[in-house]
Amino acid sequence: MRNQWAKLGGVLGIVYCIAGFVLIFLGWNGTASNDSETAQIPYIVSGGIAGLGLVVVGSALIVAHSLRTDRVE
Repeated sequence: MRNQWAKLGGVLGIVYCIAGFVLIFLGWNGTASNDSETAQIPYIVSGGIAGLGLVVVGSALIVAHSLRTDRVE
């Protein structure tokens, strides 16, 4: 049971990174479908910034998991 919890940080980090890249793609896709700059801003804010935040948090979780496993070894 302890080993399953130890792997959770790395798996959760990968899931956050994938979700972030999906949000960035959806934001880009929504922005590309509009010609007006005022219509593009909500897509940039919701997709781009939220996706970038998820990628950063996911990367931090992966790094923390890697450091934790290296310390155990």
